[in-house]
Amino acid sequence: MATQAEYLRLLQLFLGKGAYSDAASSVIVHELDGLANGLASADANVTGLELELFPETLDVFAGRVEAILGLPVESSLTLAQRRDRIITHLNTHGFRPSDLRDSVARMITSKNPEDITIIERETTDQSVVNDAHNIFEFFVFVDPEVATPTEPITRIDLVIDRQKHAHTRGQFIQSASFLTNDPNSLTDRDILGG
Repeated sequence: MATQAEYLRLLQLFLGKGAYSDAASSVIVHELDGLANGLASADANVTGLELELFPETLDVFAGRVEAILGLPVESSLTLAQRRDRIITHLNTHGFRPSDLRDSVARMITSKNPEDITIIERETTDQSVVNDAHNIFEFFVFVDPEVATPTEPITRIDLVIDRQKHAHTRGQFIQSASFLTNDPNSLTDRDILGG
């Protein structure tokens, strides 16, 4: 975090020699001083906001995070205890495949969570397509011979999107591996798939 004096020196360097005088009464010196003060204040605010991004350094937004997570207000706890409680909650209430299976099961004909397979990407998958982001993709697979969706697939994808981790991408699919004559294949929907 830069100080007001550091910003003032930087602004003076931008103007170059001769653009201002070192006399305290100079209008430009006062303008630069005010601008440097504003930049230092903004820098401090950004640094403070960066600290609020992580549960380990929460301060001002601790109450908001507790409310979002549904944690009860306990005024007797210290800030460190509140941080620990938030971290514990985040570590124990994350994405659980069983919850996702249950949610999707309500949207298929069999209503059985056992008919749903969650297929997660592996590092070998991302190296084949040369895209490191693919490691964060997963698929919710239902064999169409066992069960079919009772809801539009876009709605099922929305349920998946609400329950997944923020850094991942999930998608409902009905075909995990297929031949080109598979009715679930996109290649059958173009001229060449005919």
